[in-house]
Amino acid sequence: MSPINLGNVTSKVFTGVSIGTYYLAVMASNGTDSSPYSDEQKIGIEILGLSVPTSFTASASGSSARLSWGTVSGAAGYKLYYGTTSGTYLGSLDLGNVTSKNITGVPKGTYYLVLLRQINGYF
Repeated sequence: MSPINLGNVTSKVFTGVSIGTYYLAVMASNGTDSSPYSDEQKIGIEILGLSVPTSFTASASGSSARLSWGTVSGAAGYKLYYGTTSGTYLGSLDLGNVTSKNITGVPKGTYYLVLLRQINGYF
């Protein structure tokens, strides 16, 4: 891999990194001279291993909604994101570690829902 100019910063977050093992080192430069490399760091990028919840269904009756989904092995819980426009979510509900939920007091309207699974405290 070719060197990457990070600019004048002391930290950097990279997204979209491919799965694999990487060996990293940094060096300082003033445009004319460069320092030796820092100590090398090894990092591994991997997928957390949880699958996406399947068989997610939602039905409404009056002001109640019934949600259900398939179990995700290893999940510690589930979170529901909801909104009135596709792709824009107004809020979320922690559903706990269950595979169905009845929600009451839902205002009349059309809702877009996304269900996420939790592992190690992260959704």
